[in-house]
Amino acid sequence: MGNKFFVGDINFGVDPQKCLRRENIWNDSVSMNDDLILNWNDTITDDDSVFILGNFFDPNFYSENTEEQRKIYKSLRGNKFYIQNTKLPYNKYNHELGPVLTELTFIEKSYLVRVTNNFDMINRIGCNFSVVSSIEFYIQKYNHDFIYYEDQKTGAIILQNNLPSPVYNVCIDNWDFMPVPIDELLSFYLHYKK
Repeated sequence: MGNKFFVGDINFGVDPQKCLRRENIWNDSVSMNDDLILNWNDTITDDDSVFILGNFFDPNFYSENTEEQRKIYKSLRGNKFYIQNTKLPYNKYNHELGPVLTELTFIEKSYLVRVTNNFDMINRIGCNFSVVSSIEFYIQKYNHDFIYYEDQKTGAIILQNNLPSPVYNVCIDNWDFMPVPIDELLSFYLHYKK
């Protein structure tokens, strides 16, 4: 078995001109999709496992372009696992494309890692760190002491203070549009522990 990677809110098919972090990089979704696929395949091997959080395809890309979705999905290397946020109705996923999990907890090099996109479940179990994805600016790449997130029922911004363990946001926009290796997250965690 290969390495473990995370990719969050990759949003294939989105209009990059409507995304603050993407508008100065790409003029259209076709060139953006091509670059995202290239970045993915330059990083991931066929033996690697990739845990996908957040929107894989832009919500406007769902109802249309089913063949294009399949083409993109099949072009990506690695074993892909989608972590579905069950509380977000717009976070749909084409179940034909691959396995869908609601959350995942595993041990990596003696550290307990929790992968979830349900923010109210962050740090509910005694893990070393949590992995989430959010495109929102108030959720940083590394969240060691506190995290802000949006309550999906009310739309209110919630502050979760005194985090018992760090939360890492793997939104692809935060990571130069590249999948994030588990070893990089472990490195951040080990520096946090010092």
